Amino acid sequence: RVLCTLGETCGDFLRRRVSKEVLPRLGSSLGRQAPVSAKAGPVYTHTLAYKLQLAVLQGLGSLCQRLDLGEADLDAV
Repeated sequence: RVLCTLGETCGDFLRRRVSKEVLPRLGSSLGRQAPVSAKAGPVYTHTLAYKLQLAVLQGLGSLCQRLDLGEADLDAV
């Protein structure tokens, strides 16, 4: 949410930082958690890892939209 709000006011600066630093780290984190969450049962929805994944996935689309990311960055997402 913070990144989305900043994206509205600091567009170009934040766009470069997000595409170079944030998106690769978010993608890597989600990739590491994917096998764990795919095998997890219903109790997993109460874990901090699940809540973090959910927050990232729910905010990623609006972040990309507000920053008006290029096609290469969107392909990476």
